[in-house]
Amino acid sequence: MKKMFFIAILCITVAALIWMTFLYMMFYRKPAAPQVPENAILSAENSIQVGKELLSSVEFPIPYFGKTTDIIVAPGKHAVISGMPKKKCIKHKVFERIEKITIPLRMISPGVTDDAEFSFTTSIFGKKFKHTVKIPEFKTSEPSPQNIETLQLASKEIITPPDNVVQRILVIASVLVVTAVFLIVLYLVKFRKKNTALSDWEKAREELSRLKSDVAESRITPENGFIRLTDLVRGYLEKRFGLPATRRTTPEFIEDISKNGDFLPDDRKPFLRNFLESADQVKFAMAHPEKELLSNALVNAESLVDATRPPEEEKNV
Repeated sequence: MKKMFFIAILCITVAALIWMTFLYMMFYRKPAAPQVPENAILSAENSIQVGKELLSSVEFPIPYFGKTTDIIVAPGKHAVISGMPKKKCIKHKVFERIEKITIPLRMISPGVTDDAEFSFTTSIFGKKFKHTVKIPEFKTSEPSPQNIETLQLASKEIITPPDNVVQRILVIASVLVVTAVFLIVLYLVKFRKKNTALSDWEKAREELSRLKSDVAESRITPENGFIRLTDLVRGYLEKRFGLPATRRTTPEFIEDISKNGDFLPDDRKPFLRNFLESADQVKFAMAHPEKELLSNALVNAESLVDATRPPEEEKNV
């Protein structure tokens, strides 16, 4: 899992660098004019009745940081614009998009139109290019009564507002950066912290804290609390000082402490002896300790653990 996060972060970083490098190069080199077809495509090939709508469209590639503005339509002798010209991105590529401009025309009189066209401007990093697209010849036939009744005319010239190119670039770059930062933070929080091993002393402190909480909230009985505290103290001393605490009886372990207990302060030894003997009473003689007695034992156990704190832990506490 750790390796997969490194690979994901690396891939996103490389992709962001490549994309931003391309933008940088395009900004400082001379922009090329988009390849716009000379002729538009019509939505119908046969004659269109008066009152009916005809769509004329053109598709062309343009960089993501480019924009299309100032669409002006000359609909010819027998048609008018029936609505706002529409711009739409129909396909995304690595460094460019395919944009489609659609011009809606409505037939207003019979005849053949061969002089219709529309023009627009593309702007790339401040450099503007003017394009003119010819609308192929189309024929308008006599209207039906229904078409005449619903015929609606519109203006012959429409100018579209410019695109917000800067916002588009910032959104793409922000998504890449935020994703990379999120993966890095997730790795640092979830894996680095998890891989940081606690010392035996830190583990004992944490276990004592959890046991105190369980006792205070009455989530554990005093009998079970004594048994758990005994195992905790014996296990800590065994790991911390290499003593066979969990493999010795209480008298044997107390004798070992008396002979080889220089690591333990003298004022802690009586508590350890009394505590282990009391624990044996709970374990084997089925004695029932009071909650207050267990609470006092927990306080003394904390003092015992603190008294055996490793020198390197002094700086962190």
